[in-house]
Amino acid sequence: MSLVWARQSRNGADNWRAQEAWLTRALRKQPKPLGIFCYSAYDAVKIETICIERGYAIPDEVAILGVDNDPL
Repeated sequence: MSLVWARQSRNGADNWRAQEAWLTRALRKQPKPLGIFCYSAYDAVKIETICIERGYAIPDEVAILGVDNDPL
């Protein structure tokens, strides 16, 4: 399954509250363990934060891979 925020957002804007709510619902629906591929380290950190706040074990329940070298 592919979860792409730009397809869910009405205007593709990076609205953090809406994105967080959408991702929380999407994660809840997915079978665990789950692997998430992020096209940027920034997005990987956002997803990791949501997962930790929701009580998911990283990487046992949700493994996250971010793929660039942007400093965080």
